[in-house]
Amino acid sequence: MTRRTSRLISLLTLIAPIVADRDTKPARDQMGPVVSEGIDKQADQTKTRKSIVRRDVIFQNGYAGQDEFGIDVWDAFHGKTEGLLSHVRTKDTDAVRACLSDLKPHFATTGVDVGVGVEAPDTDRPKTSAEWLDEMIREKGLIQRLTKILSAKAPREDYEEHLSLVGYWIAKWGHDGTFDKALAEKGKVPMSVLCQWIKQKHTSGLSMRGQEPLHRMRGARTQKEIGMRREADDGQDHKIESSVASALLWDTAIQCVDDEDSGDANWNIEVIDPNTPDSLVAEALDAAVYEAEGRRLVAASYRSAVDRYTRIFDQLIAGADRNEIAKSEGVTPQRAGQLAQRVRNALRDGTETRAIAGRIMTLLADEPYSTREEIQHDLRIDFQRFSRAIAYLADQDLVVSTPDDCYALRRA
Repeated sequence: MTRRTSRLISLLTLIAPIVADRDTKPARDQMGPVVSEGIDKQADQTKTRKSIVRRDVIFQNGYAGQDEFGIDVWDAFHGKTEGLLSHVRTKDTDAVRACLSDLKPHFATTGVDVGVGVEAPDTDRPKTSAEWLDEMIREKGLIQRLTKILSAKAPREDYEEHLSLVGYWIAKWGHDGTFDKALAEKGKVPMSVLCQWIKQKHTSGLSMRGQEPLHRMRGARTQKEIGMRREADDGQDHKIESSVASALLWDTAIQCVDDEDSGDANWNIEVIDPNTPDSLVAEALDAAVYEAEGRRLVAASYRSAVDRYTRIFDQLIAGADRNEIAKSEGVTPQRAGQLAQRVRNALRDGTETRAIAGRIMTLLADEPYSTREEIQHDLRIDFQRFSRAIAYLADQDLVVSTPDDCYALRRA
């Protein structure tokens, strides 16, 4: 679920009680002030500027202004959801429709017509997950409490990222009816359970980062590698399986030397500090080499827009998030996220690109000036993989091409 949809659902939840109030009852063409009031409340709850909330909810969903948005919201509350849902991404329509369904009791109990077949809710039935979570959000500040839990757990991460994660899972729990059984039996879910669950979701997200090339370059590791590191640090004799960073799992290096002159089986153990000036310089040089290689792979994958994608690569390496990338590139955060994902895909395909490039060089060493068709046929690769590998080689000035689409190795 995107941020704009998450904020839309939150805003609908805040607006519904205002629209359903017996004393207020705004007309269809007088919803602008109600929308403004809802935006003010959401901005206060999320500690976000009103302009950002208005942008995400109104303009990012394709509305020209609050009045136009308010009319569709009024219609949706009265059973005509087509207008509002037409502005929502297809993937998120079910979540918005579920939210509107959960809000029907507001109108059924206050006499507002919400469409044919809607009845007043049964007060004896247990609350659904969506109803209970909505109550906790309005009365107990659930979103802010869970966000603070994550901020305390990971203070270096952006508050907005924590807020987005909490909003997504609350919406999903409500939509999936995760707590329906517990609410039917006990009437509530302990706050400690919610805190534990949201921490687990955050931990799972961190583990997924360990599979992303850019996050790995900045120190992220998978759960398996973290477990291996902990085993290595517990002082016991464990066999460490090979991994991407297996050589870096040890905090110190231990060198054992057999003293042959002594004639006994004693070992001289020498503990070596890895953080020597030489090792630090080597590490910095290795990082520079990795970044240069990553930049070549990105340039080879997007030859028609090399400057743009290498700029995004450099920003990601520097730790920029999608909002910062969006600002520098003049695009929306959603578009910035898509561009960043393309950069990650290029890095993920880097192993394959390098392997194909090596096979092409071997083939051209045996058969200089082979045509593109011959290379693709011999290596059984499609045009996209061929083009990416050739661009990778050309960037390093390793191959030359002729006007008739033939290729050969560049001679020294």
